[in-house]
Amino acid sequence: MRNLEDVKHELLEAVFDYFNESSDCNGHASYNLNINAEDDCLLAAIEDLINEDKISLLASEHDMNPHIIRFGFAPKGEQIKYLQENLFKKSFCLYPSSEYLKERIKPNLIPKYPFKYMMQTGMPQFKACYFEWGVLYKYFSDPRYKFQFSDYIGRIESTDEVNKESFINLRTFGIGIDGFGNRVVVAFPRDLIHMSSACQIEWHSKMVPNQEQCLILESYQENLFESSWAFPQTVYMSLIQEMVNINQLTNEIWGASFFREEFDNNKPVGFDMIYIPTYKVYMDYVLLLEIMVISNIKDSFFDAINWPRCDSNGKIKGSLLCLKEFLQRIKPDMEDEITSPLREVRKLRQIPAHKIEDNNYDIRYLNQQHELTAKVFHSLNTFRRILQTHPKAQNVDIVYKQTECYIVP
Repeated sequence: MRNLEDVKHELLEAVFDYFNESSDCNGHASYNLNINAEDDCLLAAIEDLINEDKISLLASEHDMNPHIIRFGFAPKGEQIKYLQENLFKKSFCLYPSSEYLKERIKPNLIPKYPFKYMMQTGMPQFKACYFEWGVLYKYFSDPRYKFQFSDYIGRIESTDEVNKESFINLRTFGIGIDGFGNRVVVAFPRDLIHMSSACQIEWHSKMVPNQEQCLILESYQENLFESSWAFPQTVYMSLIQEMVNINQLTNEIWGASFFREEFDNNKPVGFDMIYIPTYKVYMDYVLLLEIMVISNIKDSFFDAINWPRCDSNGKIKGSLLCLKEFLQRIKPDMEDEITSPLREVRKLRQIPAHKIEDNNYDIRYLNQQHELTAKVFHSLNTFRRILQTHPKAQNVDIVYKQTECYIVP
């Protein structure tokens, strides 16, 4: 029988070489181990190396795909228990431990491919990495990149016009928040490796500090890795859906729609989380919100309900004033709750028309955008619920029964 230490050395080298030479940092499957040793000796060698923090074991009981390190390893005790209970009756994969890898793989001061280096040193391939929101600006503003973002999910691809030094193919990214509640970008090493060295270095430089304090949108992760098809309703879609509900109810009650246009099948470009938190982009969003909701209110709706549209001097009243007066008549205790957010949007919209403002970058614009949109959603949601109390609306089966304002995380 061979010396146990010799078997351990041969096994460790075999596991390391397989991992280091594979394109995806794969584990060495137990059924492919070609170690000249009896099973008892080989099992003892595996157990010793696990205890010595030199190798780690991953089986299908621990992860649905044990051939790559998706999320990490079970505790050492569980790995050894699995080994002792199953011996070689069930297959498993062996990996060099992260501690051992960091001893063997010595990078330059700045790795040329930092996310590839993370994987090569044992970092789980689907461990969330968090980045400053501004990392997206270059791709959003440059037409040479195919930039897609909607409802907390995005992707970035290079076109043929992009040279190899700036190549990127990020199949998915999402959002999360940092320890201060600021929005951040989320991506995974497995996807981040599909970009040029220069891009990897740039993205790595924009990783937010205190990664452990950041949180990912849980449903986004479940959709990617657990075959979950449920996804949280965004405040943007919820707002659009409430507009549809309101039109359905006002048509049923008075035979007239409240809004001119609905957007449930054609969400306007830009009606989503702003890509770059600058004053100009934020104000562009405010303009879009005002056009979609406030300027979209039909003046003829108030004619249909026989509400006076002229004041005592014969001057035509605006739609917000008419709505305010109408609500004061039917539900005065909730009038301000409905109209105040709409007046706030209108007031913000008027700022660029009356003064020149300097553009500036501030991550807080992301939260301001979300808070403003949530206020408008709650305004429309409240108005819809009031309309449902009308006798003619008692049996109306609205299209979107469950709308909600989902907050990350």
